[in-house]
Amino acid sequence: MDRPSPLLVGVDVGGTKTHVRVQRDETVLVDHIASSKSWRPNLSIASPESAAGLWQCIEDALDRATVPAAELDALVVGAHGIDTRQDAVALEHALASRTSAPVRVVNDAVLLGPASGSSGTTLAMIVGTGAIVVASNPQGVLGARGGHGFLLGDEGSAPALVRDLVRGLLAAEDEARPDLIALSHLADSVGLPPGEEREEELARWLHENPTMEAWGAHAPAVFAAADAGSAIASMVIRDHAHALARLVELHLTSGVTPESLVISGGVATHQPRLVAEIERRLVKAHPDLPIIVLDDVPVAGAIALARALVNGPRS
Repeated sequence: MDRPSPLLVGVDVGGTKTHVRVQRDETVLVDHIASSKSWRPNLSIASPESAAGLWQCIEDALDRATVPAAELDALVVGAHGIDTRQDAVALEHALASRTSAPVRVVNDAVLLGPASGSSGTTLAMIVGTGAIVVASNPQGVLGARGGHGFLLGDEGSAPALVRDLVRGLLAAEDEARPDLIALSHLADSVGLPPGEEREEELARWLHENPTMEAWGAHAPAVFAAADAGSAIASMVIRDHAHALARLVELHLTSGVTPESLVISGGVATHQPRLVAEIERRLVKAHPDLPIIVLDDVPVAGAIALARALVNGPRS
């Protein structure tokens, strides 16, 4: 009797959501999407508690696909927060203790190259809850630029865009040049009542809700304000796009020779204005660098790496 095609599981763990795909051959059996907060404690992604929560999320997906975990042939996890080989090995070992299938754990940026069809070195730009540019190939991360968190950096990310729009609004108020368009869009998005001193109320709201999820939820208001004619919102988007392009340039000047730049993440996917600014900056300085806005989900890269685990050892 012929053995069935390998059962593959790929996982993309982001700061906001976790996407688990169960696939056999070219057929996707289940795409299970869960809030990362629903299973991940406020601990390192490599902690035993995080591993237990992630495995439960994987089992939930297998249950939805009505296949037992014992049939699993390969598992690949790309996770936000896997920043060292030590972290990757710790999570690999924790997951491998729950299955006989081969397991591989990589930084989530490593998924973008395989998801785009690349088998060589790529620059992966992830712009969502966080923002980072990573040089990688199917074997792992070669180097990273950015990704310092929404309080200090992460330009282009949803929370950082909101942070810097509020900074701009406060500066404009100090200079007696209020930007009423941006002020109205963001204050309304946050739910502040009409009235005076809305800039100070916005600043107070940021201080009282200091999480990337809380701030980032209102990033669409930044783009809506720019589309409505806000000079400050437009400047914030442009400055953040240039900061992301600069991270790419730092990789290129360090000697990385990528096949392409692959852009993904919630902000990049849903806000073409930011991507257009990034492309405008890079095309002028680096016309030979192909720029791909990923039209597939990153978890497809995890499936491609899982298939490679089944087909033979990675080099």
